[in-house]
Amino acid sequence: MRVACIGAREWLADSPEGKMLVEMGRFLATRGHSIHSGNAVGADQAFAIGANSVNPEQVWLYLPWAGYEAGAIRPQNQTFRLSTNPTEAKATALKAREYYNQYRHNNPAAWESLSYGVQCLMRRNVEIISSANRMVAAPRCLPDGTPTGGTAFGIFLAEKIFQIPVSLVRLDIPYSDQGPSWDRCHTCGFKRTFWDCGNPYHALKGYC
Repeated sequence: MRVACIGAREWLADSPEGKMLVEMGRFLATRGHSIHSGNAVGADQAFAIGANSVNPEQVWLYLPWAGYEAGAIRPQNQTFRLSTNPTEAKATALKAREYYNQYRHNNPAAWESLSYGVQCLMRRNVEIISSANRMVAAPRCLPDGTPTGGTAFGIFLAEKIFQIPVSLVRLDIPYSDQGPSWDRCHTCGFKRTFWDCGNPYHALKGYC
């Protein structure tokens, strides 16, 4: 499967939360899945580090501009950047604008409120999600569980626009049954669909 792996910038690869995402990236790669991400500091790079340890050719990175976080890119990674062709760039920008305004409750001014750099990041998010058929997302959430930041827009794209399953990983709340075995994903006690439960040790059910 082509798995979009995105998340909050707070989850640095050497943090306890980031190390869990590194393991998730490694797990997905060992099962033959390709990782599609944006190479941003934090969760994106943590997922990629794990997958790179298995096979860097399974890591697909979508860059908002040339040289973006270049130090984190392995030579064998598949890299894509936003087109500089005026016609193609305009088409992708219009598409991202439409989706982002929908995400912001059909606010026609939402896209124009973003800086050009942030617009490029949002266009990059569209490319990531449209390339995948599954998603693993590790957002920073509000106390009520609502995802925030660019990851929230990515989840919106996956669920509402491209309609691909989302495995939500909640790293900001404790779980009493966390353990070292990824096989535990099959023991999820939640009665909802697996991608709703949020437990990192259950989020990869279906990828085994």
